[in-house]
Amino acid sequence: MATLTTAEAEKENVGNKRKPPQLSTRAILHIDLDCFYCQVEHHRLEIPYTTPLAVQQWFSLVAVNYPARAAGVTRFMTIVDAKKQCPEITFVHVATYKEGDGYWAYHPKADQRTHKVSLDPYREASAEIMGVFQRFATSMQKASVDEAYLDVTDNVAEMMLQHDEFDEDGLPIVRWTTDLGVAVGQTGDTSTGWEDLQLMLAARYAQTVRKALMDELGYTCSAGVAHTKMLAKLGSGANKPNQQTILRQSEAVGFLAPMPLSKIPSFGGKHGQEISQALGITTVADLGAIPLATLQRHFPNSYHELSLVPLGKLSESILPSSTIAKSLGSNKSLRPPLPTARLRPWLHTLTCELYTRSHARYATTYEWPKFLGVTLGGDRTVTRRVDMVGRDVDVSKMSERVWMSVKDVEGVWGSVGMSVGGLRNQGGDTGVMKGWLDRKDQTHPLATRDTKAESVTGEIASSTVDVPQKMNPPASTAEASSPRLPTAFQSWLSNSTSTSTLSPIPSTSPPNTTAIAEDEAQLTTEAITCTLCDTPIPPSPTAQREHRDFHAAMDLHREMNPAAPRNNKRTLPSSDGHQSTRMASNGKKGVKKRKGEQQGLLDGFFGA
Repeated sequence: MATLTTAEAEKENVGNKRKPPQLSTRAILHIDLDCFYCQVEHHRLEIPYTTPLAVQQWFSLVAVNYPARAAGVTRFMTIVDAKKQCPEITFVHVATYKEGDGYWAYHPKADQRTHKVSLDPYREASAEIMGVFQRFATSMQKASVDEAYLDVTDNVAEMMLQHDEFDEDGLPIVRWTTDLGVAVGQTGDTSTGWEDLQLMLAARYAQTVRKALMDELGYTCSAGVAHTKMLAKLGSGANKPNQQTILRQSEAVGFLAPMPLSKIPSFGGKHGQEISQALGITTVADLGAIPLATLQRHFPNSYHELSLVPLGKLSESILPSSTIAKSLGSNKSLRPPLPTARLRPWLHTLTCELYTRSHARYATTYEWPKFLGVTLGGDRTVTRRVDMVGRDVDVSKMSERVWMSVKDVEGVWGSVGMSVGGLRNQGGDTGVMKGWLDRKDQTHPLATRDTKAESVTGEIASSTVDVPQKMNPPASTAEASSPRLPTAFQSWLSNSTSTSTLSPIPSTSPPNTTAIAEDEAQLTTEAITCTLCDTPIPPSPTAQREHRDFHAAMDLHREMNPAAPRNNKRTLPSSDGHQSTRMASNGKKGVKKRKGEQQGLLDGFFGA
């Protein structure tokens, strides 16, 4: 039986007003957390959302909340400049692993030379959030740590059956109430048509999802409601924060026309630049004016998709995705570089981190890695692979295996990385969310620990704001700082943090107040080649500083976006955080090299 067009179906429905047609359009939600990192810290510290706050990584800001933005503070601004711009701002440093420790904590004076960034608090929050989203859609795609696409077409189809207000032609009357959000282009209170009804009800459904997220976890988010992922993504960012935007197909052309092509998802960075340069265009309207034959000549493999962008009809499927990363990795840039003999504490810390994350993954997927890979980076790259221990084996034994695999390798290293592989299912129902992801049923030191006294910083890392505690400090640092783990997994933690598993290494870290000066002293006025990506760097301390910070940001990006590429030199994430196939100016599909465009790679990553 041939599928009727929407117009034909509506005509056939005259006289049968309660029978919605079989629409070819879908109802897509894109839900994006508002200033996700900041919200996690507001929630943890119980700081009012009206307080200007920024999340700090070393001496730069990786997330800024809306009150701080209103005062002129921007992401990637130094904390010194941010304090000048907004004297009342509160800085919260991200959690870190201390060199040699097997657990993360919010250290009040984290130092880049002796600490490693931990994103576990944000991973945990993200897992909870995605768990809420999954309950509301038959198909969900995690876009990044703080955003997801939900296909709610089936849910809305059931709601359409209950609609009971029609005009004389049998078309549904759609009422656009202000609580639904911003309906782009809607000038009156009502409209008619099945597609409008579909999106109106999808907006109502989005309210339900957002309310559940607030009621259960206390997070605000913004949503875009549309027929395609592209339009839904653009809609979610159109009226932030804590708002939703409905972008109907009839309004898509006018909404998209003035936008720079680089603002369209997957067209940011060099990808959008290549298209703009090849066609001599800057906006979506310019792209719409290009003849199809011209598009085909320049982009023979993708001209059809390009022609759909100005119409807002570029449609992609919602790809069901697990909220758990498909691979696990961790790395630490060493500043200054360290000889092999000094790597043991960091090897222990990285092993503990991956062991913890492997247990978290097993709680949901029942997969356990077969091996662990170690990579040392310097003037050369050395890799080793060791068999992974069992789930019930003390992590110190795994740490010892790793150390034994590299201890005889001579060299000085600027980075050390680890990853686990050979993930194998070891039985169980992979569809059941269980174990430590269910926070409400867990008993752990973190559940009773007052974390509000941790890492609320002042002007620089050495200036700390005292926050009163609700309880006495824990008896030990390990007890206070250990992450949330299943009860059965806590036994190895106390053992892994014992100094008996590591050779004593005296601390050589100077006071944190000298961190800036010593970090700058590593810069040079000579041209150098980056040891991580072999990129030539101009003889400029500024260029070297930016390139160094770029690697740090990319490390953070890859940890928070599992689908992003792992190889520094081969692939780029797209503007919405995914690894994507790019279209070169010759029309051939390929993956772009990772050169240039530093901030553009991270746009949208830390939350708008």
